[in-house]
Amino acid sequence: MTAAAPLTATPATASLDVPAHQGATAVVKVTAPRDTPPGEHSVTVRVGDESTEIPVTVTETCTEPKVYASSFHAGFGPERAVDGDIATFWHSEYSPPTPLPQSLTLNLGEARQVSELSYQPRFDGNLNGTILDYKVYVSTDGQTFTQVAAGTWAGDARLKTAAFPAVDARYVRLEGTRASGGSYLSAAEVTAR
Repeated sequence: MTAAAPLTATPATASLDVPAHQGATAVVKVTAPRDTPPGEHSVTVRVGDESTEIPVTVTETCTEPKVYASSFHAGFGPERAVDGDIATFWHSEYSPPTPLPQSLTLNLGEARQVSELSYQPRFDGNLNGTILDYKVYVSTDGQTFTQVAAGTWAGDARLKTAAFPAVDARYVRLEGTRASGGSYLSAAEVTAR
């Protein structure tokens, strides 16, 4: 996988073992710096000896997503942790294993006072990925983050909270450093207020 500057593609290389005549998917994150000029760009994908150019359009105005994740497993993207539905959930990548820490970063849309983060673990009877040891960070610009809380939560499905002194923030990050079930995280809902 290659992306012409200023774009970057992550992962730059990946391998999938797929039985003959069966499809597979790989998630590729394409990133464009804030000062990338609008227009058409491309990413080159190589599979074996085959090479394909995939167009990437950088629009005049860009809308930031409500949430970012350090990783996610296909079909369990970070948007599932902010959709208001505890039946859906984000799951960090586990195939291939992606070591902890992993994180979700909420984009509040504008800087405002926040003093609490709420975390709802998976509510489907499976506690895999439930965050046990956590840190909470805040930022006004999305670049420089300051830690405002840290602690340990019980390994159950009850709603968890992390309270901290009120601070101005546009971005609030929940980082998990230890979780139940393995080296991955999950979250049904994450909110900041």
